[in-house]
Amino acid sequence: MSWRCQSCGCINLEGRCHQCGSPERFTAPGLGPWVFDGVSHEIVGIRRWATDSAAFRGETHGDDEFCVAHLPEDVVRWVMAAIYRKVSPLLGGAVRMHHLFARLSTEVEEATIRIHTDYGMGGAYACVLYCGDVPKRDVTADVTAGTGFFRHRTHGTHAPTDLSPTEHDRLLREDASDATAWTRLWVCPMRANRLLVYPSSAFHGRVPAAGWGTSARDGRVVIVGFFDIESGMSR
Repeated sequence: MSWRCQSCGCINLEGRCHQCGSPERFTAPGLGPWVFDGVSHEIVGIRRWATDSAAFRGETHGDDEFCVAHLPEDVVRWVMAAIYRKVSPLLGGAVRMHHLFARLSTEVEEATIRIHTDYGMGGAYACVLYCGDVPKRDVTADVTAGTGFFRHRTHGTHAPTDLSPTEHDRLLREDASDATAWTRLWVCPMRANRLLVYPSSAFHGRVPAAGWGTSARDGRVVIVGFFDIESGMSR
């Protein structure tokens, strides 16, 4: 498990930054994000399914369309085994997954900032399993490719618990693509077999906004999950 030093930006495995000595974390303790590497023993099979067999299709949610694929039973089992092994000890309970699917992003999608929360997806937490690495060609010359976390000029790093559905919808509609409304704090670099876990209330977005490739073989493929923790229970 690792965290990002807010003072100098390096990733650490310890409670204090080994480069600048700062004890300051990205957010308050318990709010994540958390990063685990090498999480699945079956990453080759997961990647093979995503590139060769997954039936990606467009699905519309509100004003947005996503290219997603539903996971077969064996892939669900492989992914959930990795999540259980890493997340249950971290958050102190059994993982109760509400939604788990693969998402494909390519260069043909609209290149907007699209900062958002996972508010309303059915779980207090979200996770992203990166199925592959960033292509060797220099598709992101000026920015680290991965998942970015942001601070909103009014609401901070996480959507408040009392944020109304109306205000949340306004954020997505008016502020999500307005660069002046946000300060980027950190980008979790995309790396094959890396699991990113964060509260669903965290403001985040794909970085860079423009994707790459034209299909699952050369595009950005991730497996996304939304879940709750049943405290005091073990798997």
